[in-house]
Amino acid sequence: MVSERYGKKHIDYAYGYSYLGNAYGYQQRFDQAIEAYNEALESNTLMYGEVHTNTLTAARNLGLAYSEKGDQIKAKKILTETLEKTLTLYPEVSYRTALVKTALARALLELEEWRDAQYHLKHALEGFRESVGEDSIRFTRTEKQLAIANEKLATTPDNSML
Repeated sequence: MVSERYGKKHIDYAYGYSYLGNAYGYQQRFDQAIEAYNEALESNTLMYGEVHTNTLTAARNLGLAYSEKGDQIKAKKILTETLEKTLTLYPEVSYRTALVKTALARALLELEEWRDAQYHLKHALEGFRESVGEDSIRFTRTEKQLAIANEKLATTPDNSML
């Protein structure tokens, strides 16, 4: 896959596996994307620790790959842990936090956990509004996801149980 000429504790190794994960993801080869993102996560963790922008990006990508594969339980676990770590570096209303919240909300929507999805999407909207504005594709996509969560909550017979 990626040359180990510098070893796992080298930025080119981490980036190589991140890019490889992206390429596999675009090809819908999710098992291979997950392997690549795991390598990127391990490399970034070795270099920077568990709470660093690069490490958190690798973890978010790993969670998204699990979500794309259809394993929402695993995605939710990874993305919940990633969100907790992200909040130690960034405020609740920020671009980086919003990226993780939208990824987590995606898994929550698939799991039909409408209220939790709604919560994270509302905060993500605030983060995107403040950082990139309402004309951003990230804002409009998040707005659409929030509309789905709101509709499901409005039409679920006893949404107090959610």
